[in-house]
Amino acid sequence: MFWAIVNFLIFIGIVIYFLFRPTREFLAHRRSSIRSAIQEAQRSQQRAEAKFQEYERKLREVTREVDEIIAHLSQEGELEKKRIITNAEKLAERMREEIQHAANRELENARTALKEEAARLALSMAEQVVKNNISHDDQTRLIKEYIEKIGALQ
Repeated sequence: MFWAIVNFLIFIGIVIYFLFRPTREFLAHRRSSIRSAIQEAQRSQQRAEAKFQEYERKLREVTREVDEIIAHLSQEGELEKKRIITNAEKLAERMREEIQHAANRELENARTALKEEAARLALSMAEQVVKNNISHDDQTRLIKEYIEKIGALQ
């Protein structure tokens, strides 16, 4: 049995001698590739985090720009609203003035028409009074006075 143990130890020694170096190289290579993969994964993670930070910054900028645009448009809308209201008030005032002038013209026309009608009625009434109250002698006398006044004017 001693020789079996010696043979076994020699076998183990040969196996270790021939397999130790390739196993060690394999494990070293495997360790190196795992280390490279971990480093590449870390670099990828850093790049991804950098991109994430960049996108997050861009998103904040876009959000800020959108807020600025909304505020600007809101201000412009308020200014436009005020301008429209001002123009509408000016137009309403002009319309009020034009209506007032038109009403004043119509009132003046109505007054003139009433005066003319009153004068015509007064003339008609005076004519009736004269026809009813004047005699033939009064008519002759009035005609002579009128002719004398015309003669004096020439």
